[in-house]
Amino acid sequence: MAHSRIWPRTAVIAERLWSSLYDQSECMYDRLAKMDKKFFHSNNEQYMKDLSRFVTNPISLKLLADICEPLGLQGRNRNRNYTSETLLNRFVDILKPESEQTRQLRKITNISLLYSIFKSWKLNKLSIDSNDTEILQLSENLVQLSDIGITLLKLLDRNRERKIISARWYYYQFYMLKRLEYEVSEIRLAGVRVVRDLLEEFDPCAFDLFNLSLILFFPLLIIFVQRVNFIRRRLLLPCLLFCFHSCARY
Repeated sequence: MAHSRIWPRTAVIAERLWSSLYDQSECMYDRLAKMDKKFFHSNNEQYMKDLSRFVTNPISLKLLADICEPLGLQGRNRNRNYTSETLLNRFVDILKPESEQTRQLRKITNISLLYSIFKSWKLNKLSIDSNDTEILQLSENLVQLSDIGITLLKLLDRNRERKIISARWYYYQFYMLKRLEYEVSEIRLAGVRVVRDLLEEFDPCAFDLFNLSLILFFPLLIIFVQRVNFIRRRLLLPCLLFCFHSCARY
C-alpha cells in the first residue's frame, strides 16, 4: 500500500489525459476518490496519528487541517530554504495537497447548514490545546473567517431579493479574506473560498449612506462658506476699519 499524497492524483491526471469522453473536473475528482479507495490508503489512521503529535485531541485539529492547504513549491521556498536534509515534520507538511472539505462546502446552498458549519469553526479554537504558533494563528483566523461568514449569511437571509451592500464594506471584506487566507506562512486557509463565494453573491453599491451624507452636506458647506465670506465683508472689515480710524484719532 503506497503511503503517498502524490501517486493517487498522478493516476487520476493520467486517466484524464487518456480519456476524451469525460473531461469535466468533477469527473476527475470522482476518479480520484475511487483510485484512493481502491489502490491507496482509504483511512485516516496515519493522518490522525500525525495530527496527534501537535495536540492531545486531534479531532479538533483535523477540522482545521481539512480546510487548509500547503502552498506550492514557489510559495514554500519563498520563506524557507528547503534541502534534502530538511525535516518535513511541521503542520504544513501534514496537510493534504487540496482541501476536499472546502470543495464540498462550496456546493452547499442551505443557509442553516452553512450557519451551523461556521459556528463549529468559531468554537473549534476552544478545543485546540497546541503551542504551535502556526496552528494558533490559523485557529484565530478561522474564528474571524466564521464571523464574516455568519454576517454574510444574516445579510443573505434578510436580503434575498436585493443583494446590495455598501461598496466600502464589500471591498474591505475582500481585503480581510485575502489577509486571512495567506497570513500564515506556507499555508493557505482554503476555507476562505467558501466565504468568498457568499460575498460574491452581493452587488457592491457605491451610493451608500456615507456618500449620501457627503452629497447632502456639501451644499450646506458651500452655503456656510458663502455666509462666512458675507460676514467677513459686511461686518468684520467695517469693524476693523472703525477700530483703526478710532485709534488713529488719538
